[in-house]
Amino acid sequence: MEANPCLQQTLRYFELARIQLPSYPMDHFTPMFDVFEKLECVNFSYVNIPIDQLLQVISASKTRIHVIHMTYMQCSNSFTERPDPVILPPYLIHLDLSFCTFSDVAIVSLLKLIGMTQFDNPIMLQLIKLDVNPNFIYQLDSIDLTRINPNSILEFDFSANQILAEPSLKLFAYLFTQKAMRLVQFNSIEVDDGVTFLKNLMTLITNLQLPGFE
Repeated sequence: MEANPCLQQTLRYFELARIQLPSYPMDHFTPMFDVFEKLECVNFSYVNIPIDQLLQVISASKTRIHVIHMTYMQCSNSFTERPDPVILPPYLIHLDLSFCTFSDVAIVSLLKLIGMTQFDNPIMLQLIKLDVNPNFIYQLDSIDLTRINPNSILEFDFSANQILAEPSLKLFAYLFTQKAMRLVQFNSIEVDDGVTFLKNLMTLITNLQLPGFE
């Protein structure tokens, strides 16, 4: 793929939004990203490419993309239990999948993938206002927490989601593995039992001695 030599050396941000493709030209994306060697941040929104497929081709690029935003997109497939598991780049620093639609299998395997990735530095993870069945939280038991990297997540933003208070301990048990985490955000959440949820949350904050909470 050819590009303007100036852009090859200067383009740092790429955005693709509100496009419905009749087919997914996945084999074109990685070579395109490879051309722009200074590219640091990509932003996809309202694009009808499955999240797992797009993450796969971004991660395969030789260009060190540090920031990935994907919003108002969908994923129904597992990120991990598949012939070609998604592999996140170790140099990633920010992953934003807010306002996306996930199946139970997809969201649980995403958290498993992030937790098992050896990043160069802990990442900022944004999962704001997801379209997801709140019962997914019961399936977090399928993640072997003994295999989770304790330095995967620096900041965790789960704002504007619906959370079931009693099984929220399963989510907090996952977050408790993250010893480098400095900030958790649960702004504007919907809970069925505020007292139980706050009790579980305060246990997490106290035990991890988190410096930041919103």
